[in-house]
Parts: sequence; C-alpha cells; structure tokens
Amino acid sequence: MKSVFALTKAYISLLVKDKMTLFWFLAFPLLFVLLFGYVVPNVGNQHDMVILAEGENSKLLTDQLMTFPRTMIDEDMTLNKGKTELENGNISILVFITEERVDFHYLKEEEKWVKNIQQAITPNIGPRIIDSVTYEGVHKIEPIDFIMPGMIGLTIMQIGLFGGTSLLEDRSKQILRRLKISGIKPWQVILSHILSRLVMVLFSTLVLIVFGRVILGVPLQFEFWYTQFLFIILGGFVFLSLGLLIASILKSPEAGNILSQSVNFLMAFICGIFIPLTILPETVQSIVSFLPLTPLVEMLRSLFLGAAIEPVTLMMSSLILLFWGFASFILGSLLFKWE
Repeated sequence: MKSVFALTKAYISLLVKDKMTLFWFLAFPLLFVLLFGYVVPNVGNQHDMVILAEGENSKLLTDQLMTFPRTMIDEDMTLNKGKTELENGNISILVFITEERVDFHYLKEEEKWVKNIQQAITPNIGPRIIDSVTYEGVHKIEPIDFIMPGMIGLTIMQIGLFGGTSLLEDRSKQILRRLKISGIKPWQVILSHILSRLVMVLFSTLVLIVFGRVILGVPLQFEFWYTQFLFIILGGFVFLSLGLLIASILKSPEAGNILSQSVNFLMAFICGIFIPLTILPETVQSIVSFLPLTPLVEMLRSLFLGAAIEPVTLMMSSLILLFWGFASFILGSLLFKWE
C-alpha cells in the first residue's frame, strides 16, 4: 500500500499545482450557482400554485385560477402528495377543488396573496365552501436553494468524468508506461487515481457547502450528515469509475475530452440540476431516472433541504448508483491499458 499512498500523494500534488483544474472544480461551480440561482429567472421551482380538481363543474374555477402567474394543474398529484410537496417547500399554494368545497393549503408568507385570489374567484365559487389551512415554519424552496445541491452533484460528476482524461494524458505522455516499468500494478494506479480525485470531490463539496450556507444563506441541513457523506463518496466513486471506463476504451485525450464533455452536458441538463424532473415527459423521466446523476442529485437535494425520503426511494437510488459504479469500475479495470 506504500506505493498507492505515494502515488496518491503525487496525484494530489499535481492537482493542487494545476490552476486551471482548481478553477474548473472550485471557482466555476460557484459562478454557476450565482448565475442560475440569482440571474436566470424561473430556475428550480417552476410553480408557486398547484391546482387539484375533482368533478365536472370545476372547469370555470380552474380556468380562472390558471390566469394567475406560476400556476399549474396536476392531474396525477394526490392531495397527500400535494401536502408533502407543500411541507417540503416545493410549492407555496395548493388548491383542492371538489363539487362541495375549495380548500387552500398555503405557506404563511403567502397569506395576503391567497386572500386576494379568494376574493377574485368568489363570483365563480357557487355553493362551494372555502376553507384555508396555513403551514407555518416552512421555508419555501427558492431557485438558489434548488440549484445548490444540484451543483454539488454536477461538480462530483465533472471531477470524475474528467479524471479519465487525465489518465489518457498520462498514457499519451508515456507516464503510465514508466509506472509499469517501475513495477506498479494496474490496481495501484487505478486506486491511487480514485483516491486522489475523491479528496478533490470532498474538498470541492466542502467549498460549495460553506459558500452556500455562509455567503448565500442557503438553508442547507446536516441532520443526516453521515448519509450525505456516504452519497458524496458513492457519487465520486461512480463518476470516477465512469471516467476510468472512458480512459480504458478511448486512445487519445482529445477523444476522451469530447466524450466526457458530451456526457457531462447531456446529464447536466436532463438530470434535475436546473429544472425539476416532473416537467419532463413521463417517458423521458423513466429513462433519466436510471442515469447515475439523477438519483445522486435527488438524494443530495432531499438530504440537504430536509425533504422526506421514502425508504424505497433511498434503496433504489443506492442500487442504481452501485450498479453504475461497480459495472464501470470492473469494465474499466478489465480494459485498462498501459499504453
């Protein structure tokens, strides 16, 4: 193991000395957070008010409610699920319409807005009873809150994928060949490569957490810090293994960079970092849910923002990540080439 630790130390030293690498893995995620959290509108939570309607005589009322901004009708959402979304801060107002009544469930901060809505729709309510349920002490998820855990997942992915490019560069410069001649085993190179990048993953994550919590005031929670830590390590292992696989099947750093960029770009914009998965078509959601970045981001977001996590969801997310991690690691190790 002395060789592994020595090689890991050397890799870490090279990472620290590479200013461009430090910029992309430390400063660039912070700029992204600021851009998509404060500059770009309508990122993250896309709707403030969600309407659940039952009965054939609700169309006139729902049509009027839909004239208010950031409102949607969700035909698949149940009342209990809607309450959970409200309690987690993902929506601000939930309107449940039946033939007999109109129930408004809303966050305390939206009370004045709800009263204005109720006053505006009164002529179309008919014989229905209006009732209100106020949720106090719930923090509404703002765009910056939504983006921050996603950026942690994105940073983990980038460090892992582009770690494969560095292996390709070492191969093209004959560094791997010299290590082979010196008696280093393939597993020692792979393990030291993964360990050094995991250190970068942890450091980059810590920088993002401190920046988000202290500077931006994002209400990140750490009640289950050990689970957060495990998912960060697991995510790092998954994408470092994918980077290893890319380095094992391609021959040049240029090809590796193109493939890594393509995978990074695709998953960054469809796996729930910037927009909720619920706005995607159901078929796309089914496919995207099995990509490794999706369960990682969803779990980090739930853990850091204090959302309820179903045991089945936790188990499925873990299994998907473990599958991608071990499958990529085994294939990458078997296909690993010195030169």
